[in-house]
Amino acid sequence: MKVNIYPLVVGIVRYYLIKGEGIIMVDGGAPNKVKAFVKGIQRVPIRPEEIQLMVMTHGHPDHIGSASAIKDITGARIAMHREEKDCLERGRKDSLPGAWEAFSGRHHSETAVMIIHG
Repeated sequence: MKVNIYPLVVGIVRYYLIKGEGIIMVDGGAPNKVKAFVKGIQRVPIRPEEIQLMVMTHGHPDHIGSASAIKDITGARIAMHREEKDCLERGRKDSLPGAWEAFSGRHHSETAVMIIHG
């Protein structure tokens, strides 16, 4: 099966659309970026309603901030680590699980979800 990966750059954040048997979107971007998402997706051969699943890598606002609004546009289901779903459901921006450790050599969220292709 052929898999195509389309990056969408929205400000300093990237979304990834993975098209194989279906279409998965990785991350939901920063808050209030729905218009930028709609504009960006027009540059790839995918319609918003074709996205079936959105995978949130972790619960930081720059990764989930527009996820709920994009879900409303696409109708996609959202998958993320159960320990961080509260961040999405309640819009929490404080005391996120796996505090930032970007400079320690570890990923900055201990409950991050990774997607590996190939």
